Amino acid sequence: MGVCCSKGTGITVENGTDDSNEHRDREAEVRDTNDGAIIRSRGSSKHVSMAIKQGKKGINQDAMTVWENFGGEEDMIFCGVFDGHGPMGHKISR
Repeated sequence: MGVCCSKGTGITVENGTDDSNEHRDREAEVRDTNDGAIIRSRGSSKHVSMAIKQGKKGINQDAMTVWENFGGEEDMIFCGVFDGHGPMGHKISR
């Protein structure tokens, strides 16, 4: 049916540290790369959250990804939403 991705524009840290690589969602699908990039296909971090809503027609064929530190740049984020079609659309979109 649909997907949602949001990114905060600023953070406030009180009585703690700002660890931008912290993986807070235990069920998140996260991959760290050698150049420091963080690729997320589900879940949330301190700066990004993603959610999906299942439609009534069957398998959700939408997928999304957030790639933090894209291209090795610390302040670069790539957000992609992919819309699958056909009998294998749910696999193709991922």
